[in-house]
Order: sequence, then structure tokens, then C-alpha cells
Amino acid sequence: MNSTAHPSPSATLEEEDGHHHGRLERAVEQLREHMGLSAKPGGPPPNQQPRTRAVFFIERAPNSMNRGARCKLPTCDEGRIRPGHYRIALVPSLDPGRGRGSADLYHISCFEEIADFSQLPFHQRVHPITRSTFSARGVKVTSILDGNYLVDGGAERLILQWIDERRQQIRERDGEVDNARPMAQNLVDLFNMAGTPGFRGEKPVRMGEFEYQNLLGPLAPNECDGLEDLEVWNLFDEYLSTRRPGSLENRHDLSEMLQKWSKDTFLANKKEDNLNDEERQETAKLGPKAIRALRRLSAIPMPNMQPALLL
Repeated sequence: MNSTAHPSPSATLEEEDGHHHGRLERAVEQLREHMGLSAKPGGPPPNQQPRTRAVFFIERAPNSMNRGARCKLPTCDEGRIRPGHYRIALVPSLDPGRGRGSADLYHISCFEEIADFSQLPFHQRVHPITRSTFSARGVKVTSILDGNYLVDGGAERLILQWIDERRQQIRERDGEVDNARPMAQNLVDLFNMAGTPGFRGEKPVRMGEFEYQNLLGPLAPNECDGLEDLEVWNLFDEYLSTRRPGSLENRHDLSEMLQKWSKDTFLANKKEDNLNDEERQETAKLGPKAIRALRRLSAIPMPNMQPALLL
């Protein structure tokens, strides 16, 4: 009779959980050291600081022949990062042999497992890829003109507002004073009031006409039905996670915000004949005003190519 003892299912699960936790913990330490931080909070800093500052770019995954890039997180169970979905590009790569412009790619929810965006050292490295920032990512103009990398208008406004409000939340929690120079009131109004009934804010100093018109129209966070509308639809009130209770303690509030935005823009842009019963009910809940705003803000604002054409 074979008396060899076999591990119980519970013991096997505990071993797997421990292995998973260990791999995740090493990934956290590796990222922290890549940023020039101590491997563990409160520990000694690395012996040598990185030559290049690590940046977390939020972008739309480009079209791909192989169904998308692999996620860098060793414990990822979400599969490949599908084309058109939001992702985070860590630049430069954790692998020093890949060169300065290389990047590691992650599902945003996976990156949130190793990057604590409730802490300033992580939060202040987040940047969306837009018509103004794509060159910092090392992306070519031809790539963005093909509809790759740049986030849509709604995601751009949400991410930038999330960055601003999350910074305020962190400083308030930590009892720190924000010494940043206050934003000009006409710029504050343009960012927050565009799209409300009768709003025609003045163009801020040093802002070009192209960007001013973008913020006044395609990127306006508000949608209304005319001068008499008393129920204006607002992008931030509908989707911005920092305005939800407990958002600072929610490690995945950034990815959850963008997932909700993506889901609703998908519904708003899908032809009615192609909606199933559940989707039709969800679309009806959005209402005509929201659908109009979702369609407008789901467009991707491109850079102003006119000056280049005149050269």
C-alpha cells in the first residue's frame, strides 16, 4: 500500500497564493528601484540613481497583427492588451539592455497592482498621450495620424482632471500645502465651464487659437440643450473617480474610471440595430444628451498640422 502523503487542495492553494504574492512583491520592488526609490517604503535608497526619469504614459494600444502586446506584470491573468484599449507604457523599460526609448506595457489595472497612485512619487509621473505629449513618448507623427496611441478627448479630460484632483487629495491627506501658482481664472473657466449655456470664455494669454477652439468645443466637459437648459450634462460629475467617496483608498480607481468611460462610449457609438436587449436598455438610460456628449468626446483630437503644411 502506498503511504505517500499528498498535499491537500487547501495547502496547494496556499502555496500558489504565496508564490503569486512573492512575484508581485518583487515586481513592486523592481519598479520602485527603477524610479530611484527604496525597494521597500522606509528602506535605504538604491546605491545609484537612474539616469532617466521613469514616466507612466497612458495611451491607446495601437493596431496589432498579433492581437495585442503582452502585459509586463508577471502575475497578469488578463491576456494580451487588445488594440484600442487603454494601457500604461512605462518608459524607459525595466530592462536596461533595451535602450532609452524602450517601454514596458501594462493593463492599467495590472500596473495599479505595483504602482500606488495615492502616493505622490507615483502619481506625479502619470501623463496621457495627447496631441501635445506624443513626442515625449517617442511616437512618430505617422503613427498617431493612423489613429494609434492618442487617447480620445473624454479620456484626456478625465485623466488630466484626475491628476489635478488626486494631487489635491494627497496633499490634504498628508497635511501639505500646495504651493503651485493658482491657475488664471479665464483658464479655470475654460476648463470647467465650456459647453454650458451661453459660455464664450475669453482666450487665455499664450494659448493658441487652435487649442482654444479645441477646449471650447470638441473637448468641452459640458453638454446642454440650449440657453434654457437647467440640467447640463457634465463629464466630471458622471465619470471622475476622485469625486466618489473613498477614491483615494481605491487602488483601482483610475482603471475603473476609464473602463466605465470606454463602456459608455462603446454603447453611444454602436448602431442601434446592432445593440442587444441589455445594451439597448443601458443606452436608453444614458439619454440623448449624454449620447451626444459621449460621441463628441470619444473623438481623438489630433495635433494642428497646418503649420507643418505651410513650410
